[in-house]
Amino acid sequence: MREAVVHELDCGCGRHLEGKDELCLVIKVFLHLGAAHPEIEEPTIELTEEMVAIKAYETSTTSTRIWRHPS
Repeated sequence: MREAVVHELDCGCGRHLEGKDELCLVIKVFLHLGAAHPEIEEPTIELTEEMVAIKAYETSTTSTRIWRHPS
């Protein structure tokens, strides 16, 4: 088993977003802002990075990798 860190952010609209790393989360939040928040006329990567830096948190999970022979 290995421990995996997940980067997460809870948007004010109630949507929960997750990424395997901070960059992945920034991209997901950026796309979410563009699609779900028309009040933010033109979200920027800089704004998104700032939001992630302030609001995101990390959780860790234990995952088990199972190798299976290709059949």
